[in-house]
Amino acid sequence: MQVVPPAATQVISPVATQVVSPTATQPVSPAATQVIPTAATQIVSPAATQVIPAMATQVISPVAPVLAPVVVQYPQPGPAAPQASPDFGPQAYRRPLVPKRTGLLLAFALPFVLAAAQAPLITVGCFAVVVIIARIIGTIVNDLHTRRELAGYERKSDSGIVAARAPLAVLRGVLGAIPQLLVGGFAGLLVMAAGWWAFGAGRIMILERADAESVAAGGLNAPIVFAGVLAVAMAALMAVTWFGTHSALTRYGARVALNGVAPLRYQAGAVRPGGGTTVVPRGRVGVVTVLLAVVALAVAALLFYRLFSSPVGAISWWPASAPPSL
Repeated sequence: MQVVPPAATQVISPVATQVVSPTATQPVSPAATQVIPTAATQIVSPAATQVIPAMATQVISPVAPVLAPVVVQYPQPGPAAPQASPDFGPQAYRRPLVPKRTGLLLAFALPFVLAAAQAPLITVGCFAVVVIIARIIGTIVNDLHTRRELAGYERKSDSGIVAARAPLAVLRGVLGAIPQLLVGGFAGLLVMAAGWWAFGAGRIMILERADAESVAAGGLNAPIVFAGVLAVAMAALMAVTWFGTHSALTRYGARVALNGVAPLRYQAGAVRPGGGTTVVPRGRVGVVTVLLAVVALAVAALLFYRLFSSPVGAISWWPASAPPSL
């Protein structure tokens, strides 16, 4: 028996391992394969097999990446944090909120409606003056708070600078009130024209006159009917002017003026409008507010009495000499 020397068999790695099989077939390569004849069989003894130590084989195992845990934070319920200003922090200036005075405004609107039924042109002129004044006040106060909001805090020079620019604010207030008055006046004119036509001669009779002129015209309504038409037209004019286009500053100025003349009363320790509050608290009506409401209602009652006194429904078109021809 002939034993192949130990160098004949080498195990290098699992990928490139050469083993001499018991049939003495030694694969070298597909093109150069040598087979030993059967008569000269060479048996490799297990003792003659030389294995290269495991140190010669290097296996690179994949390194599993270490993933950091992901922490998801959900918002906790509670009071909302104050909105911080990018320049001045959470203490940025916020304009004071002005409470609405709906009841007092309605009390002031009633005399205008009743007065328009008797002297429409004068009443419309007075209402236009009120709208312009409210617009000017709203423009000036809005400029003051806008300046402080842009700066982020209240400065001592703000009031002086706004006062110096008051003439320009007055001009802006007058020009800003013109679109309101035009739109409101057009709405009132449409209502008056529709009523004048509907209750005209020979049409809808509510309180027909019993004189010769009415008979000759086919029926004429009493002047009190047209006075009611003027009152409704004035109400439409005021509503469209007050809540129509470009009216926010006018309403704001009216609230500022009323709260300056007749402020609401708050309990001790109650949060008053301003100071960064988002909800305007309800205050109690003061004595001045009650007096103003009483005066407005008294004037309305006097105008109502005069409307139905002799002559009933008399309409004055001063400064015009005659009613408009529709």
